[in-house]
Amino acid sequence: MIQLKVALFIRNRNLRSQIAMILEGISPFDDVFPVQTIDGIFRNVSENHHLLVITDLKMEYDSMADMVKKIRRTVPSSEIIILTAVSNEFQTFLESALSAGILDVSQLSETMDISTQLRRILRPLISLVKIRFGTVPEKAALLRENYKRNRTGSFDRKTVPLRIVDQSLLPSKSEYAVVAIGVSTGGPGALGVVIPALPKNIGVPVIIVQHMPSGFTNQMAINLDAKSKLTVREAKNGEEAVPDTVYIAPGGIHLKALFIGNRMILRTQMSAPVNSCRPSVDVLLNSLEKMPNGKAIVVIMTGMGEDGAKGASKLRSMDLAWNIAQDEESSVVFGMPGALVKSNAADEVVSLDNLAVAIKKRLGITK
Repeated sequence: MIQLKVALFIRNRNLRSQIAMILEGISPFDDVFPVQTIDGIFRNVSENHHLLVITDLKMEYDSMADMVKKIRRTVPSSEIIILTAVSNEFQTFLESALSAGILDVSQLSETMDISTQLRRILRPLISLVKIRFGTVPEKAALLRENYKRNRTGSFDRKTVPLRIVDQSLLPSKSEYAVVAIGVSTGGPGALGVVIPALPKNIGVPVIIVQHMPSGFTNQMAINLDAKSKLTVREAKNGEEAVPDTVYIAPGGIHLKALFIGNRMILRTQMSAPVNSCRPSVDVLLNSLEKMPNGKAIVVIMTGMGEDGAKGASKLRSMDLAWNIAQDEESSVVFGMPGALVKSNAADEVVSLDNLAVAIKKRLGITK
């Protein structure tokens, strides 16, 4: 088992205490210690340790690069995570930090419970760090590069080698690797028609973005699970999306897919609303541009606004999606599917009662 030395280079005392308590729960065998300076880190580690530094310092590129170099000179097996407040400049800072050698930057929102956010952020990152520290250098470097490209959106699917981890994680016998559904007004009732009509062995994961505030999606998942053949649950940050399971984006939080080799990892993100929506369908669909294998079946269902139309259109232009729009007659509001139709990016326009049939047809399921 990989054991970490975790240095908490955190100025905020309350935040530091919460991180320490959470790490004790999710990674009890690691050695967690607070530090006030970078030099303080070196008094607790040697060059043979696996080190993770968690900090809330927001620095310019040169300062971040210098910190990375200084730490890695002493502890070659080390990674750094930065926690920061939500801001409009986040994407620019993220790209600068990753270029400087930082593993990841995660935003903390003042409007959400800090402990909940920290668990969602730290659990998958701790797992990722241990996977990389526990593998050969070449594989670790590829994992790191894949992660960086996925976080910044600069992933070129033709240049990253495919490494098959598990045959069960490959796309089904069809050419598709995932079903992505976007829905808003009228969604709970419409999903109650579509999801229970899907068979239990569809061979791919199903990811749903339903416009909904926090506190409601978990119960919706429980209700759908009770009447569906597929397993249905609210998505958790850092979990792997596996076939024959339906994942519903948590209310009030964006959901996107991150690809590590051939594995699809779900990542929640508390960033600014997109198309005035959080979660946003476009955020999920944009992340699917980085799929290393297979295509997406994108289903845009009843809902107000235009969320999902741009993302679905772009995936289709990249030959990464087959787009299905719910028809106007069966939609409570024809805004979202109508926007997809108007953009000439809908491959099919289907009634609510026939959406499951259309999905099964694309997946090559005849029963």
